[in-house]
Amino acid sequence: MSVQILPSRFTVDFEELDGSPTENISVEWEGISVNRSFRCAAADRMSLVKSFLGWTEYLGLNIIIHRPHVYTYISNDLMAYNAAIKPEGKIQAVIGDSRFANYPYATVEISYKIPQALMAEHYGAFVTISETLQEASEFVTLPEEKLFWKVDGGVYLPLDLLDAPGKVNKLLEWTYEIRNALYMPPGIWGYPGHVNAYECYSRTFDIRFPAGTLLCGNPTVSKEVSFSATTFNILLRFLAKNNGTYLIPKGWNYFPNVGRSGVDVSFEPIYDSAGNPKIFYPFADFRNIFVP
Repeated sequence: MSVQILPSRFTVDFEELDGSPTENISVEWEGISVNRSFRCAAADRMSLVKSFLGWTEYLGLNIIIHRPHVYTYISNDLMAYNAAIKPEGKIQAVIGDSRFANYPYATVEISYKIPQALMAEHYGAFVTISETLQEASEFVTLPEEKLFWKVDGGVYLPLDLLDAPGKVNKLLEWTYEIRNALYMPPGIWGYPGHVNAYECYSRTFDIRFPAGTLLCGNPTVSKEVSFSATTFNILLRFLAKNNGTYLIPKGWNYFPNVGRSGVDVSFEPIYDSAGNPKIFYPFADFRNIFVP
């Protein structure tokens, strides 16, 4: 199977109406939007909408992706994203139930805007990528061993098990959503509970997550069937934790240690009897998930 991605292509006759386009410029962060109006034969209206909004063409084992139309008069980033159809030139039906209107023409209104999500050619299609980032936290109970209460007379009493202190550890919750993909990333269902074996990068927030610091949660996948293609929307969830630095990361396989002299709480690996570090969160290569 081969996938080819091409600019928008028109297959029916149409004309732009007087007074179109209308260009809207706002001080809001979305900036610029454009509305255009076109007339076509009523029977051709859906084909015209497909040509503007983008569509997928299947030719045997070959797939051709036609991108949304671009309004190049202001910016190459202004893409068609919405269509509204209005009937024009009502006549009564000659054949069939005359109570229903029949229209020879249609007015197709196309809206353009700059996508707020990143757009890229990946997963066999022209997909959109959106990300969110917010703070999260975990509550960690520290071991009570080697910790003491100071009582009268300078005497130190060891903590009981019920006296073990807690600590709130800061995390980052990162979601990565891929929309309009023709297929799902391979191995996606095996990633939850694993951490990144290699550095991962957020293009939206310009953040790099060192190896071992990004824990994959449960993904959500939905399937959409439209007039142009069957596509997948994939929402991936991650929790980022680094109790070290970018150069010396201490991620999910590092645990609190209160026994080191001169350090309040340090995060260290746990070893087995043979001196090998225990891997509680196995590593996986997430790089095939993200759009380069």
